[in-house]
Amino acid sequence: MTRKLALCLVIFSGGFTTLADHGNLRCGPNIGNMYYQFDLADGPETIRRHEPVLMPEITGENRDGIYTTHQSALKTVLAIRIASTIQDALQDFAKSNKELNERVVLAHRLSDAALELEQFAWDLAMTKGFGSEFFAPINGIRTLADNIKNYDPRPTFHGFSLSPFRVHPKLNVTAGGPQNAGHYNKLLFSQKVPEPGDFTMEGFLSEFDLSIDEATSDEYLLVKPVSAYDAYNKKLYVQLAMGTSVRSESFMRKPLNLTVVLDTSISMVADDNTGTSRLDWSKQMIDQIVNQLRKDDLFSLVIFDQEAQTLLDGANIGGSDIKTGYSSIAVGSVTNLFAGLKRGFDLASKHRQRDYENRVVLISDAGLNWGITDSTDLLRLVSDHAAENIGLTVIGIGDDFNEAMTHQLTRSKGGNYGFVESGAELLELVNEFNYLISPAAYNFKVELELARQSFTLARAYGVPMRETDTVMGLVDVSTLFFTGFGAGAIVFEFDVDN
Repeated sequence: MTRKLALCLVIFSGGFTTLADHGNLRCGPNIGNMYYQFDLADGPETIRRHEPVLMPEITGENRDGIYTTHQSALKTVLAIRIASTIQDALQDFAKSNKELNERVVLAHRLSDAALELEQFAWDLAMTKGFGSEFFAPINGIRTLADNIKNYDPRPTFHGFSLSPFRVHPKLNVTAGGPQNAGHYNKLLFSQKVPEPGDFTMEGFLSEFDLSIDEATSDEYLLVKPVSAYDAYNKKLYVQLAMGTSVRSESFMRKPLNLTVVLDTSISMVADDNTGTSRLDWSKQMIDQIVNQLRKDDLFSLVIFDQEAQTLLDGANIGGSDIKTGYSSIAVGSVTNLFAGLKRGFDLASKHRQRDYENRVVLISDAGLNWGITDSTDLLRLVSDHAAENIGLTVIGIGDDFNEAMTHQLTRSKGGNYGFVESGAELLELVNEFNYLISPAAYNFKVELELARQSFTLARAYGVPMRETDTVMGLVDVSTLFFTGFGAGAIVFEFDVDN
């Protein structure tokens, strides 16, 4: 295994002090081990490895700093503090009576938190040259504070100030599920207070590149624990930093058995202030996807409103002009999501190939309002086909996007989703499309074993979990994907007793 020596750092209010260089490590004791395994996406082989977990060494007179074993952990600590601030505020607001005095207190608390987080980001930017990417979401906390203070259940849209996707120069690896925080951003900058289910930790962390720079690594998938110790609050953060030797210029996806399921309900007539309807943007996106198909790819297309209709059934780009099959699609009526997805999975199953990537891509702006509306039936539909190695990618648009349900749907093997703020940004996904539909590994499992009794696991970040799940030092992610966007992070927070 190719290894790269860690660099121990400490941050105080005045910036960073280097504790050791690459040739003279002072990273402190080995406090345990991380064991991980994954199944290769292209074959039956299971890879098993382990890495030591190091405790940053605490030295010097100031014992209230944040000490790390890798500078990437500093960005991660800031990212999860921003995300936790947002998450806690949304939960507190949802539980409140929404009286003015409650809203003012919560808004002031958020404003104070934003000021502290901004100082943290400035320290990073001034002393290490990174951290400026966090100024926008910190300002978003101030916007959230204003929305809570001036709460109006019927706000109007005033434009966006955050882009849901940020492209990064290198290829990363990320967990399935949410790939951005676009839905939260859209609601926030529409002067709304999002529901707790509209914000996911995994999606928010994926907005940033929190990967480790292991350019010398020849590993297909490298997972390395990096630690940060907050001496003032007595918190230890262990990040499972992931990297890959696969580069964008050498990446080649499998042949594709693709079924696109397109929502044509009446709400797709909305134009999101772009002058072009969501449906027309969606058709343009399908055009761009078709342009990327190869001669050995199979393409099916389903549209649905009150009922589902098959427009293309296993078409091959080498045999017909498949674009003529959907050029005249028009907006319909209500949304029968179950019917559309079932038809899409049926077609994907019909054309399923052993050595192909078999996938359904759903483009939709709405939830369940016609036909079978029980989410349990949808979950069963997706999980049954996941067992046949047919994955699901959801591209969500519109204020009424059902994020909570989609989060559950895409926890199955091969599942992921993203949200775009307007139809125009559907086209931006095209550059990421081959990664979005290409799993890097399945059944990713990690177990942390810390030797000392003084570490108590308090919280997990970036792990696909239900609210009722017990927090344990065990990660079980059904699918990892390649990505050209932010890699996100999986982080465990421990209380340190001594």
